[in-house]
Amino acid sequence: MEKKDELQLGIMYRIAALIAAPPESAFHLTMCSFRKKLIRWIGDTPYASVVIPFLRSYWQWAVGAYPFHFSCPEGTQAEVQNALSTPGESGLRKALGIISHALGIRLADDYREYLAPS
Repeated sequence: MEKKDELQLGIMYRIAALIAAPPESAFHLTMCSFRKKLIRWIGDTPYASVVIPFLRSYWQWAVGAYPFHFSCPEGTQAEVQNALSTPGESGLRKALGIISHALGIRLADDYREYLAPS
């Protein structure tokens, strides 16, 4: 069993990797490292009040900072902004669906399941 300090350090490494990665890799890091079912040890409140807002802010920033990675950059920025007008994880899921399409990422079944409208 991992110690609490190691778990916290693991989150910091995940965040650092996400920030340093190009958008295609950052998308996969988001899907592989930050979905609630993958970090069950973090409570619902910290997940909803820290992780989700961080990811929403990161992706809003990334589509503006790396427009050349996305098909139709201006359209992608507008669509992501519109998706993020939906609060919480639901808006994040909508934005990630748009981002995956704009990056030309073929979705694995578990990604598709997560991104499907609930």
